[in-house]
Amino acid sequence: MMSLLRRRDIRDATVIFGITLIAFGYAEYYDISPKVFQLALDYANWEVDNLILMSVVSSIALIIYGFRRNQDLSHEIRARRSAELEARNLARHDPLTGLPKRRFFAESSMNVFTASATRNGWPF
Repeated sequence: MMSLLRRRDIRDATVIFGITLIAFGYAEYYDISPKVFQLALDYANWEVDNLILMSVVSSIALIIYGFRRNQDLSHEIRARRSAELEARNLARHDPLTGLPKRRFFAESSMNVFTASATRNGWPF
């Protein structure tokens, strides 16, 4: 359990670092920093600098939350698919011996029948 927490922390730190690098890259490319500083100086009584800081922090927090939520949902989807496959396998095979059950043979023969029917052009 502890290794999972460390891995998630490292992943979050990597995401934050990447977002920060991208944000600085865009700020340098579009020369945003002087414009933001000038805006903060022009409207000092509005406390724009605090608003900008809060929006940056909130944006980073929302990106981390979205990233984590995406990871959790993809893990849940994988677990559900695995459980569904296991249930399907248990329905078709005996868990003790691993031999096929009647359902397996019925589904197999139905698949063979439908394949031959479509090959021969039979409507069903």
